[in-house]
Amino acid sequence: MSLLLTSRPIVVISELAMRVGLNEAMLLQQIHYWATETTSGIEHDGRCWVYNTIAEWMEQFPFLSESSIKRAFASLKAQGIIYVEKLSSDPRDKTNFYAINYEHRALTDEVKMTPCNGSNCTDATGQSEPMQKVKMTRCKRSKRAVLHTEITTESTSKEKPTQTLPGALDSRREWFRNFLAGLLRNQFPVTDAATLHDQVVEFLSHHGLTCRREYPVDDRGDGRGGKVDILVTDDAGHRCGIELDWKSPRRKSITKLNSIGGGLVVLRDVNSRGDYLDSGILVIGGCKAEPLSGQAGEVLDFLNSKINGRTPKRADTLRAITERLADGYSQAELKLVAEHRTDQLLNNPGLAHMLAPNRLFAADGFGAYLVAANAWQKKRTQRAERVAAVEQQRQSPPTGEVPAIDFDDAFDRLFVEGLPPANPAEDLAWQHVQKNGFNKPGDEPSARREWRTILTRSYARSARAEA
Repeated sequence: MSLLLTSRPIVVISELAMRVGLNEAMLLQQIHYWATETTSGIEHDGRCWVYNTIAEWMEQFPFLSESSIKRAFASLKAQGIIYVEKLSSDPRDKTNFYAINYEHRALTDEVKMTPCNGSNCTDATGQSEPMQKVKMTRCKRSKRAVLHTEITTESTSKEKPTQTLPGALDSRREWFRNFLAGLLRNQFPVTDAATLHDQVVEFLSHHGLTCRREYPVDDRGDGRGGKVDILVTDDAGHRCGIELDWKSPRRKSITKLNSIGGGLVVLRDVNSRGDYLDSGILVIGGCKAEPLSGQAGEVLDFLNSKINGRTPKRADTLRAITERLADGYSQAELKLVAEHRTDQLLNNPGLAHMLAPNRLFAADGFGAYLVAANAWQKKRTQRAERVAAVEQQRQSPPTGEVPAIDFDDAFDRLFVEGLPPANPAEDLAWQHVQKNGFNKPGDEPSARREWRTILTRSYARSARAEA
């Protein structure tokens, strides 16, 4: 058997593999190859970008599964070593483009790769123009079937053997933890523990990782057995425990994770401190700062002021308010619903519990509450306008020449007998009453007194109009 290779092997510097991961190093080297050694790259935003589908990457690495390739790309992106963007101007084209961050510290020293220059990136026909000004077509490479033999980084006598990775066990464990931290950091909206637990498991499973809930351990710090919230395992068998805590890690969480060799605490609150280590356990914030949380807090304060309540501002109490704001409802609309429902329910002991924030602003009932609140607000506004108009009439004396007026006769004809107005002044007064009503419609003596002011002003207006 010949010991000579008949084709070029895949060559990866072991130091690079130890820094970023073996699969990551192979994919990174292949991106570097396409960007610098071929004319298939494109120039955009000062970087050289290459593009392949996952299926095409699998053709180049037939020994890697689809999930392994996706996970490796996600890791490189999370570490900031590559940029991944959808650069096509056609929104239907979801092709990922990849560029290397050559300034990243993982690529320094002996593993630093030389970035491509503009001429290397744009020699290909149709790729010398800016990205958005050309019609992009997938490159046709006749060598695609044997691309896995075309990675052209040459080995030298100074390079270490690529078959073994000294100290790889601890390095890979730490890398896997940091990889998970990159995936989960500030990824989820602020929510309760059970919801975040489900979201983390679903998110990691989508990335091809195996998640086991409630992994048992012998000691949680008080001599009793406990359970780690999630144990995550990849295809290579590396594992990492994850504990989900509120604003800071619990001591028993630290103890449980250290009992299985380390892990990660993901906080349900926004972690303003940034990442930090607690007894060797990495602590990160899993929830992203919500730009709507401030508005949600104002709505909750308004509700508390209306019901004389003291509901605290927490993730669970603000969740429904934040969701409605995210749905596009305005802060004013939420406050209007709160005011209307308070007017309806506060004095009813059997229904006052429905003023709880997560019930009041729940998605299934909020739309109907808003319709009712808008109708209530319209009637309230009309009533206020009528009161203001009457008050203005009382405080503003009529002007102009006013003839002798039989107020009682006009009142009887128009409102008792139902006869039509006898002149333009009576018509103006009658229209005013039809629009605004009387201040006390059930009190006839009060209505007759108010009618004298209305009709007097109408005669004055009519006289000015004729003049």
